[in-house]
Amino acid sequence: MESDGDASRLSSLGGLAKREPLLAFGMFIFMISLAGVPPMAGFLSKLMVIMGIVNVGVGTGAESLSDFHWVWWLALLMVLNSAISVFYYLRVAVVMFFDAPEEGREGPLPSGWQVRTSIFACVLVTILVGIFGDSILEMCRSAAESLTTNW
Repeated sequence: MESDGDASRLSSLGGLAKREPLLAFGMFIFMISLAGVPPMAGFLSKLMVIMGIVNVGVGTGAESLSDFHWVWWLALLMVLNSAISVFYYLRVAVVMFFDAPEEGREGPLPSGWQVRTSIFACVLVTILVGIFGDSILEMCRSAAESLTTNW
């Protein structure tokens, strides 16, 4: 896209799904992962951060709203930020999939199989880490525990 020039505007993404379906699909997957939509890797990372915040907040023993530890507000802000980002990312997706391409941007992008292969591999990893994240986290936990045990 950058090789076409002036790719910093949202309108330059218009019709990307017609021009390069793989790139548009990849970008959409990455955006919904960043927004924290399951079963993507971004959801797992946001869930782990929020679970850590909740663990800290539960340890404070807050009984009323005024007693809430500041980390509860941080968790709420994370959730609100994710909701706001979904709106922004869906706007970009609408432009990519439903808007017409700009004049002079109708044809496919210049070939570059290395870039397309890398994007496809990253899309695959983003989805697989989201789906099999529990297994991956369990392997990481057991590896970390093996480092701390006495031989």
